[in-house]
Amino acid sequence: MVPEDGVSKIETALKGMTLNHEDIVEKIKEVFKKYGIQSPGIPAEDFADAIMKLKEYTEKYPPELRPFAEPEGKE
Repeated sequence: MVPEDGVSKIETALKGMTLNHEDIVEKIKEVFKKYGIQSPGIPAEDFADAIMKLKEYTEKYPPELRPFAEPEGKE
């Protein structure tokens, strides 16, 4: 990924967002454009897919241990 700090810029932009695939894709695309980030062969949709898979995996844990920002009972 170019520039090297692209992942941290994406991470910062996504903090506190509701975990919705379409919203995440749009936010990542905004960050790519704003900072001129290039990730050859890895589009914004792939990053969003990975995040949503992590959400699905972590839903197996009790709510108090889940690492995402959604309040309990809200989808």
